Amino acid sequence: MPKIIFDCCCLSNFALSDSLYVLKSVYGNSAFITEFVSAEIMRGIQRGHKDLVKIQNSLKEGWLKEVVLGTKKEKSLYEMLSVSLGLGEASSISVAKARHRSSFLFNEEIP
Repeated sequence: MPKIIFDCCCLSNFALSDSLYVLKSVYGNSAFITEFVSAEIMRGIQRGHKDLVKIQNSLKEGWLKEVVLGTKKEKSLYEMLSVSLGLGEASSISVAKARHRSSFLFNEEIP
């Protein structure tokens, strides 16, 4: 089970500051993003934020892994949260809550 699930903004900040090595050393093979966060990262790369390629490289290296919403509980929670949150945040919280013992790391203010 995932130990920590990252939101796009938080993970992007580590990539842009060339600090992904910190996450790799702390979380090893226990770091995850959802497919929605992965899509947000891809959009950032397409918009010219080339340092975000470092996140894709981390996925290729295997220490960062992508998870998908797989259970009814995850999908139901995602649908509820996506009304008021971004898709990346909603998917990450859904996975963290449904899979228990997972942490979610983000840096945005939630109203």
